[in-house]
Amino acid sequence: MASYKFTFYRYLLIDRCIGNPYRPFPSRQAILEHIRESSGQEISERQLDYDLQEMRNSEVLGFYAPIEFSRQHNGYYYKEKGYTIGRFIRLQEQDYEALDLAMQMLEAYRNIPGFSSLQQAIDKLRNGIDISRQVDHSEQPQGIVQQEMLPAQEGNQWLVPVIRLIREGHGARMQYRKFGQEPEWYHILPGFIREFDNRWYLAALLVESRQPRVFAFDRIVGMQDAGKPATPAEFDFPAYFTHVFGVSVEEGPPEEVELFFDHRAARYLLTKPLHHSQQALCEKPEGMIFSYKLIPNRELINFILSWGKNCRVIKPLSLENQVCAEAKAIVELYGQGVR
Repeated sequence: MASYKFTFYRYLLIDRCIGNPYRPFPSRQAILEHIRESSGQEISERQLDYDLQEMRNSEVLGFYAPIEFSRQHNGYYYKEKGYTIGRFIRLQEQDYEALDLAMQMLEAYRNIPGFSSLQQAIDKLRNGIDISRQVDHSEQPQGIVQQEMLPAQEGNQWLVPVIRLIREGHGARMQYRKFGQEPEWYHILPGFIREFDNRWYLAALLVESRQPRVFAFDRIVGMQDAGKPATPAEFDFPAYFTHVFGVSVEEGPPEEVELFFDHRAARYLLTKPLHHSQQALCEKPEGMIFSYKLIPNRELINFILSWGKNCRVIKPLSLENQVCAEAKAIVELYGQGVR
């Protein structure tokens, strides 16, 4: 690797190491080991000190990385939460060509059953590439596009191991922590991964009962490969989520859900449907009524409440009562004058 390329590669490796939310406060030795393992080359402590200084202060690089050293944790960290030098790196045209080729390969999977969720990711990546190409060649001195910056989510390190378990048909022993409780061990057969609201969820069968359960990746504490089960699992996970908005699958069959949205909210729903079953039933002077085939759950209630007075439940009555109860509880909370 050319000297200048290796230097820049070191900066990326240092940035990745210091910004890793799963291994915070890496020590000097940990960073050196990360560079050696990732690049196959070793550098001295003196070189590392120089690299850190350049990342902090170099006007040529322009990173001005807020790298600090914690004596309490004996390691480095970014004083600015979520900082990464990646925001300063601009791609060359050959890099865009490589990304374009990768995009073409992904496009082949767009309409394959089971890969439909890729469509949004493909479109977002395509838009990001197009925007970056235009911005990188813009003569505007200031930024003209601001994309949503999502924080790194805990639990994402389990994505690849879980995908491997599903692909190989293996079971797993998983240690999982529910909110406010101590971790518990579950013997599961992983079957499906679902994203909702920028978080990843694992749908699996419990080995003992063969009942489906949904687990949030950010609450997984540990995972052990348990090998292939004696009898293979047969469960249609995509169908399991067919009538669900979000990830919570409540007991009972799907219901006919009708929601009224005023014109402002209706325009949003027309361009970004709540669910694939959405149908515009009728238009009224005040707004529109949409119908859905859904199993009411927590996520649906939250969505309805998020629209406030712009949305109202028409049916079923049980869902209307739940939303009304939540709204009354909110009013009572504010009535208590809690600060």
